[in-house]
Amino acid sequence: MNDEQLERIVPTQKTLEEFFIKFPDHKQRYDLAKSMITTEMDVADCACGVGYGTFLLSNSVKSIIGFDIAEEALSHANNNFKLANNSFIHADNILNNKFDFIISFETIEHMDENDGDAFLTNFKNALKPGGKLLISTPLNKTNKKHNVTPYHIREYDDYEFPEKLVTNGFKIIKMYGQGSDYHEKLYSHNAGFSLFSIIKMGLHRFLPTSIRNRIKDVVLGDPDKNLRLETENWRNSFIQIALCKLEDKNR
Repeated sequence: MNDEQLERIVPTQKTLEEFFIKFPDHKQRYDLAKSMITTEMDVADCACGVGYGTFLLSNSVKSIIGFDIAEEALSHANNNFKLANNSFIHADNILNNKFDFIISFETIEHMDENDGDAFLTNFKNALKPGGKLLISTPLNKTNKKHNVTPYHIREYDDYEFPEKLVTNGFKIIKMYGQGSDYHEKLYSHNAGFSLFSIIKMGLHRFLPTSIRNRIKDVVLGDPDKNLRLETENWRNSFIQIALCKLEDKNR
């Protein structure tokens, strides 16, 4: 599977169950969103990609709109995941509606700082009074946070991401981390240091790649095994998720 296929995966209703077996983290994030919404809510999913997450939430809401900038993705969503109470339209139209709840999984990292600010401002203006935002992004504690991949223009560590949300007018209700035993072992401090601190210093580069990979497999294990969402250890995860509301300017 090439990088483009990994970034834009295209399940259908028939293959959705198989897709979630291969990518349980995707379903776990949408299950979290599902636990927070009700059938009285108007909801937005931005960016919705090819629409499977919007589809997954459709039966739990009054209405839901999936927004994206990719016409090909929107076409796939409309052809495969359209229901009576959902729709898939271009993200330029997000300010034409008001929402009780906005979901944005794995999107802001595709933008530079200024575009990320504009993105959050649109959310702020599209929320109804009392509305909430659930937003996630990869947690990056390395020294390289810009142009990390051909698709990720700006990634954030566990201090930058909450700060960006607050700076753009949101109050954080709760932070979640999505990770596994792999990430707990990677970041946990034993004898005053962590495996991640060694990697960050670059000391692992003195070992051949084959040996590094073997040590990683033995010591850290499978990154998808025992995958979980939790609040207690969210700073040591691979995806950071924030539940936010608009900051009350009257206080």
